[in-house]
Amino acid sequence: MTQLFKFLFLLVFAIGYMSCGNDTNAREAATETANKEVAELKAPPHEAEGHVAFRSGNNLTLTNGEVMKLPPGSDTSVVTIFVVRHAEKDSVKSGISLIGQARAARLAELFQSAAIEQIYVDSNPSMQTGLMTSKSNSCDLGTFKPEVLENTLKILTHSYKGKKAMIVGTKETAARAVNMLAGKIYTSKIADDEYDNIYVAIVKNLGDAEIHHFKF
Repeated sequence: MTQLFKFLFLLVFAIGYMSCGNDTNAREAATETANKEVAELKAPPHEAEGHVAFRSGNNLTLTNGEVMKLPPGSDTSVVTIFVVRHAEKDSVKSGISLIGQARAARLAELFQSAAIEQIYVDSNPSMQTGLMTSKSNSCDLGTFKPEVLENTLKILTHSYKGKKAMIVGTKETAARAVNMLAGKIYTSKIADDEYDNIYVAIVKNLGDAEIHHFKF
């Protein structure tokens, strides 16, 4: 009976210890997340390098005449990921407004036949924004929940080397995606009235990316 009592005591102690450990891990994870959110809030918004006038092949030409050359498909060391916020929302309905539809059309025009192979969206406005671009590239339009953004980016960075992909999300999702790809706080959360940002990430691995920020 004494041995049984000792065994039960040790078992309860072990369970309690493991629970404390789990609580500690949970607290540490929550603290790390909170610190990142505070850092993003305090970070200044990133200034765009210019405004995209048009795209030709793998070249993005800016209104000032400068040209950004995107990696060719033969470069299988990187994946090119375009990150944009969904277009302007309708004030009544859950979708995008007429102005938002015009912006979505502009996005599709800019990246028509750009060899984008996958677009991921996180909401109904994001889906409506990315739909025309997916049609103009004959590519898949997949959905994801913001909570699994990191896993979604891991899929893109590991499985789409030498290819192009796009993330369309809320202002929070877009900023988080850019910061995760960069592996640092690249920009603060996008302002409520900003819908014209496009981030071009040339990604070797998640957290190791060259980021370019434009307006469109």
